[in-house]
Amino acid sequence: ARKLLILERVVLDTGYTGVAVREVSKIDISDSENIVGVFRSRREISDFLYKTSHEYNLCPKLLGIEKGKNACFSYHLGKCKGACIKRELPIAYNIRFEQAFYKKKIQRWKFEGPIIIKDGDEGFVVDKWCVLGKLDSQSVISDLSDDYVFDLDSYKILQRFLSQNHN
Repeated sequence: ARKLLILERVVLDTGYTGVAVREVSKIDISDSENIVGVFRSRREISDFLYKTSHEYNLCPKLLGIEKGKNACFSYHLGKCKGACIKRELPIAYNIRFEQAFYKKKIQRWKFEGPIIIKDGDEGFVVDKWCVLGKLDSQSVISDLSDDYVFDLDSYKILQRFLSQNHN
């Protein structure tokens, strides 16, 4: 199985929210609350973090993309509001952090349990973004599994499909 890189939300000793990168072979869907991004490469993570830090005025030091003991470089440019040197309240920073990562994080499953997604006469049994089985044209469920294996491509397809109003 191909390895994935996940960004996890971590609360730093200072009360500010940061991220930690972890390589995984599979994602435990019960851990999804703290996963703020799923990526295929370190380059993809790096590009995302740089873009996000600039777009939302997040501190590159707190995101792990800059080192050092004093204020980050972005603070001197007026881009960071000073979380790195405790000039910004953690709550203000953390709210921006949540806004910045909202689109990338694994969204909450909005159904009570498994659902069936029909495609013509056939379909799929899906729960918590995981495809658990197939539904044939006679409405017989086959290959049913209780193993919740998160797949990034399936997640993106399901999310796009379920976000369309007519589905």
